[in-house]
Amino acid sequence: MKKKNKEKKHILPQYYSEAFKLKVIEEVLAGKLSKTEANSLYGISSKSAILEWTRKYSGEKGFDKRGRILKTEPPDSNSRKVAAQTKRILELEELLRIERLRVTLSNTMIDIAEEEFGINIRKKSGAKQSKESKQNEGKKKK
Repeated sequence: MKKKNKEKKHILPQYYSEAFKLKVIEEVLAGKLSKTEANSLYGISSKSAILEWTRKYSGEKGFDKRGRILKTEPPDSNSRKVAAQTKRILELEELLRIERLRVTLSNTMIDIAEEEFGINIRKKSGAKQSKESKQNEGKKKK
């Protein structure tokens, strides 16, 4: 028996750029083209290439876990949001700085008053009411 040497065509693997793959996937997932139409239009020889790319890039920014395109906000709105949030943070930091100054001023005034007049202005935690205060409260209630 003679064996016939069948010559097999060796097709070299095709390599596509990431941008090209994402473009094809986007068109297929958007419904502009079917996988078969995309294969013939772009000359993609592998029948499963688009499916593999979809699976590979499903975690890619702009695609959900199933490979569907996510709705994204325009980049301008994101930068506007960031700018607005940054502005708000700066405003709040300024308000915090002013409030800290106000507290420092109040504490300084109380310290000076306590020194000058020799009285304790700050209430101590757990302090009991003096007898005079109790008597004054009793007179007010009557």
